[in-house]
Amino acid sequence: MTNSRKQRGAATERLVAERLRTIWPHCNVSRGPGVDLVETPGAAVEIKARANLAIPAFIKQAKANAGQQMPVLILRLNGQGPASIDDWPVVVRMADFIELWRD
Repeated sequence: MTNSRKQRGAATERLVAERLRTIWPHCNVSRGPGVDLVETPGAAVEIKARANLAIPAFIKQAKANAGQQMPVLILRLNGQGPASIDDWPVVVRMADFIELWRD
């Protein structure tokens, strides 16, 4: 992975953490393996900023890291910058979507 891709990924994680502080005030970027964000009670957040979308693999990774939490995948698509963060897609499994909607 090139340095610029790593920097874009790290910047994306910081942007998402900052945006999610509206619902999780202590949300921050993880400093180790596993989930990408910490202090997101109930959600195990995986963030991807890539051109190639391997959604099944991304969901599998999110689920593997989720433990008892709900796996959540946030995607920063090509052409989406910080100004459009509210348009970035959030992907959850069908079972989790139904649970969320019922609650």
